[in-house]
Amino acid sequence: MADGMAGIPTIIKSFKEPESENYKAYFYSMINAGITLLTIKTWSFAHWGFPIYIFLICALLTLLIKFKLGKRYLSKIITNEV
Repeated sequence: MADGMAGIPTIIKSFKEPESENYKAYFYSMINAGITLLTIKTWSFAHWGFPIYIFLICALLTLLIKFKLGKRYLSKIITNEV
């Protein structure tokens, strides 16, 4: 839970300023978590919970940074209001 709370500022920054981050680090971490999931033999929450979390958070950050989804979303809001 602490790791998730610590990730919130990174998500916000990636949403607002994607050009200040590099998506590759998060993309490779997502691949790493996927490989980790492929090696699990005992499927209990204790074994798959953290790798799934890392996979999902890194996928979100990769999408936000690579495709600048936050900037696109904010620009649509601004153009609709004006």
